[in-house]
Amino acid sequence: MRHFIAVAAVVIAAATFAAPAFAQTPQQQLYRDTCTGSGCHVRQSPSSQTPDRFSRNGESVDTIRSVPRADMQAALILVSDATLESIATYIRAYNAGGTSGSGKLSFSPTSLPFGTQAIGTTSAAQRVTATNTGTAAVSVTSVTSTNTEFRVAATTCAGSIAIGGTCTIDVTFRPTDVGPRGGTVSVVSNGTGSPQGIAVSGDGSATAPPPSGATVTIKEYFHAAFGHYFITASAAEIGLLDAGKFDGWSSTGRSFKAYQNQGAGTVAVCRFFTEAFAPKSSHFYAPRGVGCEEAFNNKDWQYEGDVFYAVVASDAGACPAGTQPIYRLYNMGQTGAPNHRYTNDPAVRSQMLSQNFQPEGKGAEGVGFCAPL
Repeated sequence: MRHFIAVAAVVIAAATFAAPAFAQTPQQQLYRDTCTGSGCHVRQSPSSQTPDRFSRNGESVDTIRSVPRADMQAALILVSDATLESIATYIRAYNAGGTSGSGKLSFSPTSLPFGTQAIGTTSAAQRVTATNTGTAAVSVTSVTSTNTEFRVAATTCAGSIAIGGTCTIDVTFRPTDVGPRGGTVSVVSNGTGSPQGIAVSGDGSATAPPPSGATVTIKEYFHAAFGHYFITASAAEIGLLDAGKFDGWSSTGRSFKAYQNQGAGTVAVCRFFTEAFAPKSSHFYAPRGVGCEEAFNNKDWQYEGDVFYAVVASDAGACPAGTQPIYRLYNMGQTGAPNHRYTNDPAVRSQMLSQNFQPEGKGAEGVGFCAPL
């Protein structure tokens, strides 16, 4: 929409702000009446008598043509909504003590404390509302988190935020380790004070084991000729192995427990088998989300099923109360075929390290998963 305004009104507005020196930007120019004489121009560029132009966001709007002072009161100028908005923005900025508009985002709340959250679980989203309290539109470039445990789940803060306009940022917390966690949600814009930060914090707690329920015993066997270890929770396999039905395999006398059924805080442990290194064969065990999926993509390994359930350790290798770490050690292919040993005994772990086995899993000690005591 376009509007007719009297030149005199513009001159009055210009005269009102004639004393200060105006900032001149490519986006918005408003020159005061500095000429004298009967041929004075209503608008005069500092460098020429050429009528100046309003320009906003690259859009050139109507020029204000030269008008003799004697005819000013009768003259009308055709202007657009954009022109009126530019004038209004300028006046607001001037009254606020500036000479050009500047946007500014204010956040409520200014921080997000998430409290305690179990490792590997996601909190409900918390919301921050940003309001443009400045005197010009704000263009938001990005909204990011410095810590991936605090995820920007959704945001409407993108592109231009009008004066007085609002947008929202939703954040969730999914800790990967125990203890205090923290970070900053950073908002980058062309507004005052950018980049601006919203502090986020929370505490990771060890995942509680499932309610007491059925457990299974995982027994370990060794094949001296292969130099390989094997574990199983299958009562049928244990019966056949103990009866000597599989040549070369004998019990080490070691065992640990696992959860028989899936419960809160547990994941399935996958079992894979390979004969790609004949005449030797081997098995591999890994929890869902911690090695299982990678093995699916290896053509040499055949998936045999989810065979028992366990708790995933924290990134630092910590296990929750009521559970113990099961260390995973890799033979580095020293026997001509890959093989792993799984043990709950730190002394056995040290023994395997002395034989050049490599720890694998969570933390520096290589915790494959956590099992019930």
